[in-house]
Parts: sequence; structure tokens; C-alpha cells
Amino acid sequence: MFELEDWTPEERTTVRAQLAADQIPHRWEESDLVVREGDADLVDDLLDKVEDTAGGAGKGDRAG
Repeated sequence: MFELEDWTPEERTTVRAQLAADQIPHRWEESDLVVREGDADLVDDLLDKVEDTAGGAGKGDRAG
């Protein structure tokens, strides 16, 4: 589970779009992103890319 409560709505929208494009099964529990254990590393890399694009605003504010 990734805790994304400090992420902006725009960042979360970007994550949702990329997860859908990559066909990665996921669900949201409020601001927490839940993925299969086998997809966790891939999703962590995706989140890093979104953070880098957004200027690192949420960096360090999530758990994987």
C-alpha cells in the first residue's frame, strides 16, 4: 500500500491514468493506493516518475 495523502489531486490523476495505461490492477482506499505485491516495485518506479515530474512535492511521504 502506498500512502499518498500529501499528493495533489493532479498527481493522483496522473497516477490513475498511468496505472490504467499499464493495465496494473489497483484500488484506492481514500488516499491510499493498493496494488498487488508483485506489482509494488513497478508502481514504486511509476510514483518516482510522477514525483520527479511534479518537482518532488510528495517525495518521502509514502510507504510501499
